Amino acid sequence: MKKAVSLLAILFSATLFVVGCKGPVDGLTSINLDPNERATIQATFENGSGAATIGDLRVTWDGQILQESAAATPVEQVMVSGVRLGRETGSHRLSFRIVDQTSSPNTYRVTGLTITSYDTAGGVAGRLALDPRTAALETDAAINYDFRL
Repeated sequence: MKKAVSLLAILFSATLFVVGCKGPVDGLTSINLDPNERATIQATFENGSGAATIGDLRVTWDGQILQESAAATPVEQVMVSGVRLGRETGSHRLSFRIVDQTSSPNTYRVTGLTITSYDTAGGVAGRLALDPRTAALETDAAINYDFRL
């Protein structure tokens, strides 16, 4: 009898597992990202006077972290690069947030900011070269760019 009950329990569990896994798991089967369709960014974030004050820089695209650079010792500049998969049409916000610095405030600038979008064939669909920006930033403040692709 114990074997029959154990076998029944196993079959019941297996049936629940199969039935429960019928649909997509967290929408994973509905994601249809083409790795050729993407947007890339490149920029430099630096201290305006060349002083090594940057401890942690967080770069976000529409609120999602694109890059976080936490230096073991403070640095004077951070090279920023990142990739967003998928078509990135419409309005967007790119933020360069100083999360940790040796003193506050400091003057920082973003230079060489280029955003490139690629089509399904992997060819360049468009390129934005945005103007440099400079600002005195308290800790946890940001230089923001609002743009459309």
